Amino acid sequence: MSILHISQHLWRTHIASILFCIIMMNAEANRIMPNVQEYFPDIKGDLTKVTWAHAVNNKELFKKALADKLMMLEADVVLGNKIGSTEEIPIMAHPPSTTSELSLEDFLSNAITANSCGVKLDFKSIEVLEPSLKILQNHKDNLTFPVWLNADILSGPVNSTAQPVDADKFLSICARDFPLATLSPGWKVRYGAPNITSGRYEPEHITSMKEALARNNITQPVTFPVQAILAAQSIDTLPDLLKMSSINDTTLTIWLSEVEAINITQLKKLIDIVGKNRVYLDLPESIMDQLSSSTPRVAPTTSMGLVVGVVLVAAASYFF
Repeated sequence: MSILHISQHLWRTHIASILFCIIMMNAEANRIMPNVQEYFPDIKGDLTKVTWAHAVNNKELFKKALADKLMMLEADVVLGNKIGSTEEIPIMAHPPSTTSELSLEDFLSNAITANSCGVKLDFKSIEVLEPSLKILQNHKDNLTFPVWLNADILSGPVNSTAQPVDADKFLSICARDFPLATLSPGWKVRYGAPNITSGRYEPEHITSMKEALARNNITQPVTFPVQAILAAQSIDTLPDLLKMSSINDTTLTIWLSEVEAINITQLKKLIDIVGKNRVYLDLPESIMDQLSSSTPRVAPTTSMGLVVGVVLVAAASYFF
């Protein structure tokens, strides 16, 4: 073989190696966490069957969520101190608390070891976001379960005056630093005493959210958390949220923190319009019973293998 042929062969090999690296880099950039349907095949695409644990901000609640075989663990992230330390880091706590026995690092490590549930991280300030995403980046190769990044980024109904997390900062930082996850951008809503009995997501609320996502070039999966009482009165506006050509995977997460008066008929109608393959229901059990008493929820079998309750309980005691 002549020197010329050898040089050409080496050059082609070099070019092929470069192209392979580029392809692999693009694949990594476009990779996302498994979605809920993939990770929990037993729900057969029916997102209303997903079960939830809330405010999993300490070790005991984490253990209980595993023992109860709940599918998605929601936890709050703030800047604060782990008990026994003065270092300010992302911890699991709900404002106004700024101390916790569980750091975000601990929470993720235990979720990785369990490998039986997804996580929804609720960021309470923009300041905690970047250090939290650095921790997620450090663990990204082991995050083989659904990961959601949640924040209330816009003012919503009914005449909410609570300060939301900065929308553009939240969306742009998430897209830049952790495009693998599902985003969960919501609205600050006014609810509680007196209980909300009327109000809705107006067209301007929908438009503002869609504009924020478009402005920040969001293409990763998005689920929109909407308060159930308001959602039941918004069947003419909420479906429009799911019509974004730049985002392939959009869903609603209908939530309610306490049992309150709600129009069950209208809520059922909204679910039917959107479809059970695009609606999560994070609701009190009594309301779930009214919505779907004939459709029991399922215990999770993840795509990583069969999860047995005894193993979960044993694993929970091992983690801590």
